[in-house]
Amino acid sequence: MNEIILTIFFMIAVIILIHQAIFWQIYLSKLENKWFGRILPIVSFIFSLFIFINTAFFGYDGTMTTYIYTNYNGQTISYIGSEAYKSTHIITIISDFFLFNVITLILLVIYFICRENLKKNKEIEKMAIQDL
Repeated sequence: MNEIILTIFFMIAVIILIHQAIFWQIYLSKLENKWFGRILPIVSFIFSLFIFINTAFFGYDGTMTTYIYTNYNGQTISYIGSEAYKSTHIITIISDFFLFNVITLILLVIYFICRENLKKNKEIEKMAIQDL
């Protein structure tokens, strides 16, 4: 029962967080300075890079392991790495990178839509001033 309540609480918190991110992205994108609207997409992209690098170098369990194998010449080779270096995990790492960047793409779409609307409004104001 506690797990269900915790899951519902987590889902509500995530929905509120997404709502706030979209609200702040719209607000920042409508400001005169274009760099304010780029703050959240940049932060989101840096976060996804952090997740990508963390998963690529430390794997999903956060540990490093020494791997020893013999190549076709009979040489024994050892390296320190994580399970992420296996081919099945490389696909997972890449798909995780794209999954975490969905939020970045949504924020960028909001940014470009707001900036386009801002440009249209400025052009309409210029035409209204010229008509006077």
